[in-house]
Amino acid sequence: MGIIGNDDDKDTNSFIIGKLVESEELLNLDISFPHVILISGKRGTGKSYSLGVIAEGLLETSQLVLLTDTMNIYWTMFKKNTQNESKNLPNYELISEGLPINLITIKSNDDFYETVQTETNLVRITKLILLPSELSPSEWCDMFDLSINSPMGMALFDAVSIVSEKSSFSISDIVAKLNETEIAIGTLKALERRLKSVEQWGLFGEKGVKLNELMDNRHINILDLGIIPRGFGGGMRNVLLTILIRKIMNNRVRIRKYEELAEISDNAYLYKSKIRKGLLPLWLLIDEAHQFVPRKGTTVSKPALITWAKEGRQPGLGLVMATQRPGALDSEILSQCDIIISHRITLNQDLKALNDLSQNYMTQELRYAIGEIKGRGKAIIMDDITEKLIKAEIRPRKTWHGGGERKIKKY
Repeated sequence: MGIIGNDDDKDTNSFIIGKLVESEELLNLDISFPHVILISGKRGTGKSYSLGVIAEGLLETSQLVLLTDTMNIYWTMFKKNTQNESKNLPNYELISEGLPINLITIKSNDDFYETVQTETNLVRITKLILLPSELSPSEWCDMFDLSINSPMGMALFDAVSIVSEKSSFSISDIVAKLNETEIAIGTLKALERRLKSVEQWGLFGEKGVKLNELMDNRHINILDLGIIPRGFGGGMRNVLLTILIRKIMNNRVRIRKYEELAEISDNAYLYKSKIRKGLLPLWLLIDEAHQFVPRKGTTVSKPALITWAKEGRQPGLGLVMATQRPGALDSEILSQCDIIISHRITLNQDLKALNDLSQNYMTQELRYAIGEIKGRGKAIIMDDITEKLIKAEIRPRKTWHGGGERKIKKY
């Protein structure tokens, strides 16, 4: 069996991700410690599918996983895979099966989710509720894609800054403060409409949900960002992800101290209760990652994700990013990747971005290796840990893949 991500065969915790093309030997992905993994590939080559394979493997090994879904394609993981490729699962010592999922959503009373829950007991719905005070004044502007130098941005920034002086506040408090401010009536009404539309979504409340109530390692936790209306742009998606990133990192940094104290102390039992109240080490999986960490421009989530990639190993935070456009990803986060799984790519900008990550242990440039890939599911894997460049075939999913192309039928 081959292993990527660990050069010590005796000390590894791993799961099957596929097989080596040349020898057909099973290939495992190591998760003994956190990695920063990039999955790339043009549309239809298996990028999102591979992300689902990793999510399945992480649950199989009892890891805590948070999968960020921008396209509504992972909620189908409660259903076992009966698609054609599932016939090959026995070759990987696996069977087709539905897995328990936890859909983290911001929308209440959603008829679709209620319908899904009638289909199976494998689906849990958790409503994400935040405190308005968890967003800074600039993040409130980011949520609506407002520049803090625009009339609406300045008015909202100032109003939130004033109400933030209280320990807690509501959206109604922001609206009230705006009405006390001397701003153009058009600006006021436009901001009121935006704030009331967010209030109707039920995202904010007087009591926010705790991280331990939000997710666990018995489910694949799916943060459903695809449910956010397109009219909001990417602002709300980026803000929500940033808030969760910040809360997770703060929790894990604090809990990691107690974990180390328990390891070196003669009274380890004293710290077990504190550790149990915190989060387990966590893997963050992000589809369409270029939306959150773009090469050009900035988003509110960009610095948070770069910090996660740079500093996440010590508190036990792994990161897996999938994108069609590696050339559109920030170079700083690309440089942190220790494993790259690349399906077929043809755009020169994307090939160059990956090729810039080529290492001196490689016998050929990465772009030429990628150019040799033929067929869906095939990939080139660059592993900095074992210093190997290998050709692999990603295994079939155990669960139903919701990201396949919709065939146009004649009705």
